[in-house]
Amino acid sequence: LFRSNTGNADVEISYRESPNKMVMDTFHVNVDMGSLVVRNLSRARSRNIHAEVGFGNALLDFSERPQVESYVHGFVGAGELLILLPEATVPVIVRVNDSWFSSVLFPDDFRQVDENLFANPAYFNSKAHALQFDLDCAMGRIILQGKSKN
Repeated sequence: LFRSNTGNADVEISYRESPNKMVMDTFHVNVDMGSLVVRNLSRARSRNIHAEVGFGNALLDFSERPQVESYVHGFVGAGELLILLPEATVPVIVRVNDSWFSSVLFPDDFRQVDENLFANPAYFNSKAHALQFDLDCAMGRIILQGKSKN
């Protein structure tokens, strides 16, 4: 279990070198009014990832191919959560619970599967080892950003 609460601080967590040697059960971060950046989050090798954002903002970097199957739960109050997604070949499915006062933005290639359920094209080819998101947004904004094609 990894737990971090930023309060009013600006915090950066980065997995720069090698990934965790053991698979973690839970990676939990909480942002009140500060900001949080988590780089190379797939190297944490966590099965469950929880991110709570109050009035602050957070960036979760999943741009590398996941090393374990992960379930990500994100909650945004009045802040902003930016999620950097892995390459388009990684299956991704996103369940959204939002309100009239919030916005959730997806990459152009995501399609609606069911009510409040969205997936990228790779998910339709293979649901195995999908990166799963369950996102709640009260009054803030959640942005899912695909990997740029440079």
